[in-house]
Amino acid sequence: MERKHRNTMIRIVVLVTFLFMIAVNALPNILLGQWNHYWSSFRLLSESFCSGWTDVCNWGIIYFLLRGYTLYQLEVFQGNTNTTKTELLNNIGILFSISSISNAAWILKTFSC
Repeated sequence: MERKHRNTMIRIVVLVTFLFMIAVNALPNILLGQWNHYWSSFRLLSESFCSGWTDVCNWGIIYFLLRGYTLYQLEVFQGNTNTTKTELLNNIGILFSISSISNAAWILKTFSC
């Protein structure tokens, strides 16, 4: 029973942190007053790290794949799960949640400057 509760909690944390990351990434689009500032920061960073709008498209693909992973973590695409696979998914889920929070924190930091 304890293991099942832990698995459920990790799945909930993965879902909540993924949705939080997506919401934070949507903030510049929703809050139009900060839109120009956000994109000017993005352009400064993109000159150093990326080649332009193609990278924005790549991020769309990355978020689409992250959504697929989140659904997989929630057992939408899974059949039978064994204990080893569940433990592996739990460990990856914890790291995924940390990376989602880090991504959201980076966007918030960029957005607040």
